[in-house]
Amino acid sequence: MVDINSTIPLIGPLGETVNYLMAIVKLLVGGFFGLYVFALIYKIFAFRHLSRQMKELFNELTEIKKRLGRLEKKKK
Repeated sequence: MVDINSTIPLIGPLGETVNYLMAIVKLLVGGFFGLYVFALIYKIFAFRHLSRQMKELFNELTEIKKRLGRLEKKKK
């Protein structure tokens, strides 16, 4: 079994590194700048989702137009 006191020197540098990275994230994301970054990321994902939906809708409309064209030809 490993002695807990012998693992403390190994955990110390890792904890300091994580603490340093969290401080950087706090500075970048904190305040109004963070709100703008999150809003920008949300807008990008929302636009991509809307773009995919519009492409699907366009494809469905072209299929409907093709079917209507075939039906009109059969009717004549």
